[in-house]
Amino acid sequence: MILEHIDNVVDVMEELYRILKNDEIVRIYAPYSKSEWDVQDPTHKHFFNEKSMDYFIDDYRYNYYTNIRFKKIHAYLYTSDETLLSKLRNLIPFRNVLTYFLFNMYDGIYFELKAIKDL
Repeated sequence: MILEHIDNVVDVMEELYRILKNDEIVRIYAPYSKSEWDVQDPTHKHFFNEKSMDYFIDDYRYNYYTNIRFKKIHAYLYTSDETLLSKLRNLIPFRNVLTYFLFNMYDGIYFELKAIKDL
C-alpha cells in the first residue's frame, strides 16, 4: 500500500474495510517512522510505527476516529539488505530494543489486519 502518500488515512482504511468481507485480510507495508525510508521522501505525508493501526482495533483506547474494526494479526519491522551498511546493521544484536533509542535500525513496517464485521 502507499498509505504514507495519502491525504486521509482514515478514509482509505474505511474504504478498505467497506470492500473487504468479514475475516478477510489486508496487508500493509509502509516505511518505518524511524527510518531514512520514511523521512527522505518529500512526498510522504504520514509516518507509521508499531501502534499506528491500533486506532482501528476494537479494544484500543483511542479508536474513536471511526467505527470500523480490524483485528491486528501482525505488526512487525523489517529491514533491507541492499547496501553494505544495511547488511552490517542487520547484524546488530538487540535491534528490537535499540530501535527505541536509535534511528534507522529498521526500514519498514508490515501490518496484517483482519476485517471484523460481526461485532
